[in-house]
Amino acid sequence: MKNYIFALFALIGFSFALHSEPLIFNYKIDLEILPQQQSLNSNVKVESQTSVFTPIQFRLLKNLNVEVSKNVNWKISYDKTGDNYQIITFKPLNKISKFEASFKISGIVNYAPEETTLNERHSNSLGIISPKDKEGLYLPAGSFYPSIIGNSLATYTTNVSIPKEYSVILSGNNTNKEEIGANCITTWEMPFLVDEITLVGGKYVRYSRSNGKADFVMYTYDSTKLADTYLNAMVEYYDIYTKLFGDYPFKSFTIVENFFPTGFGMPGYTLLSGRLLTMPFVTLSPGSLAHEFVHNWWGNSVYVDYEKGNWCEALTTFSANYYYNVIKNKEKDELDWRKKALLAMDDLVEEKNYPVSKFKYQEDMDDAVIGYSKGAYILYEIYKLLGDKAFFNALKQFAQEFRGKRAYWEDLIGKFAANASKEIQAKYDVKSEFMAWLNSTDIPKLEFTPQTQADKKGNTITIKKSNDLLLTLPVQIELADGKIETRNITFKEKEYKLDYGNISNLKAIYLDKEYGSLRKLFKWEKPFTFNKILSSNPIIVSPEESSQNYKIAKQFYDEMLKSGYQCSFKKASEMTNEDYANNPIIAMGNTSDNPAVTKLSEKLPGAVKINDGNIAYGDKHSLLSASLLMANIENPENENSRACIIAFDGLQSFDPIRRLFHYQSYSLALLDINKPGRPVYSQEVYPQFKYKKEQILKFD
Repeated sequence: MKNYIFALFALIGFSFALHSEPLIFNYKIDLEILPQQQSLNSNVKVESQTSVFTPIQFRLLKNLNVEVSKNVNWKISYDKTGDNYQIITFKPLNKISKFEASFKISGIVNYAPEETTLNERHSNSLGIISPKDKEGLYLPAGSFYPSIIGNSLATYTTNVSIPKEYSVILSGNNTNKEEIGANCITTWEMPFLVDEITLVGGKYVRYSRSNGKADFVMYTYDSTKLADTYLNAMVEYYDIYTKLFGDYPFKSFTIVENFFPTGFGMPGYTLLSGRLLTMPFVTLSPGSLAHEFVHNWWGNSVYVDYEKGNWCEALTTFSANYYYNVIKNKEKDELDWRKKALLAMDDLVEEKNYPVSKFKYQEDMDDAVIGYSKGAYILYEIYKLLGDKAFFNALKQFAQEFRGKRAYWEDLIGKFAANASKEIQAKYDVKSEFMAWLNSTDIPKLEFTPQTQADKKGNTITIKKSNDLLLTLPVQIELADGKIETRNITFKEKEYKLDYGNISNLKAIYLDKEYGSLRKLFKWEKPFTFNKILSSNPIIVSPEESSQNYKIAKQFYDEMLKSGYQCSFKKASEMTNEDYANNPIIAMGNTSDNPAVTKLSEKLPGAVKINDGNIAYGDKHSLLSASLLMANIENPENENSRACIIAFDGLQSFDPIRRLFHYQSYSLALLDINKPGRPVYSQEVYPQFKYKKEQILKFD
């Protein structure tokens, strides 16, 4: 009896151990797509690489017809609450053996893309086959093959038949292409294990280039003069990031134009909205195309278990959005990223805050602050501690060891810890210190103590820190001749005594004047921003209903509510002095139809004025009827509160207002409503403080 119980527990223990590793499968998919009918036919064979003795579940769009091989025990269930998927469950086999099943799938796939809110930049679809002009195919997992639910990885070989005027792009490598009658058949294979695949396609114009090591391809619905610009950028990204991370995982990298707003990175390609591709000054900024290219290492060849924490967005953001500026020696842009990341964290309301280790994916911009900005800044702290060589040696090892596997925060931080110098390892438990960062919602507050102490060795000052998270802090020492020496100090204690030496011509000492550490900002470092007022439960003040601008103001309020913002709405005639004094204000319209705009305008910076249908900025001016001004300023009735002017006149569309949500980190932005792209004029607006003794020590 005891032996039986022991054996039973051994089996259970073995089962638990097996569940900790992903199940491995092979897919063979033969797919026919009929664009004019918006339908598909798919024959899918799935088999496991190892023995399976647990239930296996697959997810497939509910409206698709499916026949399953009869030699296995299975059932289909439906979620009666309105879920869009059917679940196909295979019961455990009577004996431990390899799993094998075949599916015959057919039906129409036509799920319209979701509408985006003000707080979302991307749309999505459960799957769509559209025959419309300049539209096409978007078929994610579960829409043309049954995707496995749970922790699994698989290899995929996919044969796709489609009318030959269409191009098809799939994750992995294109290994064969041939025309048979009116159709074209292409074969795609993943070179290693992957969690899911997505198919896209359309009637595209194709552009390509090779550097001898990989092919770079671009698909657009119309001919474009920008093809060389994008192909050159892809070659540059390849050269930069293969040096940092090691071999590129695929044979090609492809940009595919999409017919709804996306910025998705798939294994071997990226799916970008057509509107974005018309603006290379946006798409080629560090956080756009480069970000999607870097995902080919982080997320698309080394995979994430989202339920246990998404590390790949933080690492991709550090690598592309920040470190690209380091490579290109753009110190101003480096500083700008650090500053905006710290500002975004500062603007995050407490109820939206949670540890980076709990981040799964971006549902709104608040998630992005945690998973992208804060996560990337924690990696910047590791980078400062380890140094350039050790940091990227760790990433090369991480990319090589975990390619085709799932990895976790502990794996990534463990690689950094293993590559730290012996001196650093002797001082700190690197893995524990940075796992503490990832599991905390806290960010340290720093300040000088008021007094300066002297001892026999020279002069010391005390720096106070509000928590014991490990931090590398830049301190700037300014001499009377204007020269500045920066010292990086690493400490975890709540107090640190800095010995700055016996300097006779000392002028001042600064705590991190260039946003070089993950810390709370001082009040005078925080410009007024659009993001801050959006999240502060403002009153939206509109013109009267008789004004042509009332409709836009009311729509702004309605869209704010749909997007999850807390706010209220009043016409200017309904506002009281208490309303102005006790609430953040967003005034919409102009000085001729909204007294609130006139009232707030007194706090505009001196270079900007709204008057008689014009907006003056510096020595230039624009007609208000062709412009949109967003200005975040101090509330004239309460210096501790904020206000915002959104000035316009006669807008015929709400689209220019939507554009403002791309500039949430801005204080002031003036847009030309007839021209997409960067603001015509922008400026940071800061609150005024005379004394900054917590950050600056001055010596007479």
